Amino acid sequence: MPTFSTSFFPLRHPADVGALTEALKTMGADAVELEYRIPAALWGPVKDALRQSGLAVDSLHNFCPLPSEFRRGSGDLFSLASLDREERTAAVRLTLQTIEQANDLEARGVVLHCGRGPPGRWPARWSQA
Repeated sequence: MPTFSTSFFPLRHPADVGALTEALKTMGADAVELEYRIPAALWGPVKDALRQSGLAVDSLHNFCPLPSEFRRGSGDLFSLASLDREERTAAVRLTLQTIEQANDLEARGVVLHCGRGPPGRWPARWSQA
């Protein structure tokens, strides 16, 4: 089943949503990965368009949709491994929202960036390749 990411098609306006689903169908897509830069303001129209198009949702890339307080998305917007409690709490809250959205769209999975560990603190067996 051909699956494409929405990362190739920036969504900035409601009119972009219909164009996205048409482009995906033209390319022969059966499913889509929803990337982390989809604005919260367009989330409802995106979900509606996907349901009407018959395209399956393969996965959502955390954090999806992009929280409305941010203009630019990143899979590393907040780190699940942060030592800062507030950042980690925000990461967990937004990750749970992404998982709920994935469930609502019957997606097969969620792509997570779980964070980075401090250099030199990995068990020796992990660094042996």
